[in-house]
Amino acid sequence: MRGDMCSKLAVAVWSGIFSSVAELEQYVSDYAGGDDITEGRYDGEGEEIGRSSFAEQFDLPYIDSDFMEIHFIESNEAIDDFRAYFCEEYMADKEAAAKLWESLKESIVINAGIILIQGHTSDYGEANTFLWKFSKESCASMTAGVKLCDLLYRCN
Repeated sequence: MRGDMCSKLAVAVWSGIFSSVAELEQYVSDYAGGDDITEGRYDGEGEEIGRSSFAEQFDLPYIDSDFMEIHFIESNEAIDDFRAYFCEEYMADKEAAAKLWESLKESIVINAGIILIQGHTSDYGEANTFLWKFSKESCASMTAGVKLCDLLYRCN
């Protein structure tokens, strides 16, 4: 890697209230057919004919689903489990994870659906670099129930 470049990491966390895990799953994949929760459906000509409500709401391009997770919080125990996972396993930087959790914890409630997406650039390639264009402020005016809770940028 050249000296003037660095690998970048973005972690975006969206949260909204859902009645069930099925409703959350539908929100991220509510087109007919397909196994990948992040891609749209295509016709015989290769034209996209449907994307998930999540992708539409935030005008997201293709999402590399290897770096996307969804979680449904159905109890106080699930809140504790998610906090432990997020702070101890999801992010390698424990200090950054703890700070990010502090900004998220008010949004992690019973019936919350959580969508986690990591974006990165590195010597091995890049994924989900569209996250660089987001900020909490740019998404604050959206009227639908799911909001971007926080976004962490890190340049290593």
